[in-house]
Amino acid sequence: MAKHKTQTQRKLRQEKKMCKRLKSIIEETKAEKKEAEDLQKLFESADEERFNKPIEELTLEELYELEAKLKKIHVWIQGNIDNMQAASSLMFLSKDN
Repeated sequence: MAKHKTQTQRKLRQEKKMCKRLKSIIEETKAEKKEAEDLQKLFESADEERFNKPIEELTLEELYELEAKLKKIHVWIQGNIDNMQAASSLMFLSKDN
């Protein structure tokens, strides 16, 4: 009887952890969707007509603006890489339990 109670409690703890993780994943997904929309806008603005010419023809101001946009894209991509590595590590660790 005590063994059954312990197993039930263990299952309840596992379910609680899974629900908490699911909520976390849903929130992360919402945040990533928002980031993707923002990045899409950034890509679209970086693809403006004024940037669709040879780099040698861009003004210094346009080059600085393009550089800033590319840096934002780089930071966003690096953040996604970090998030994917963390998620991968969590999945790996959860398989061990």
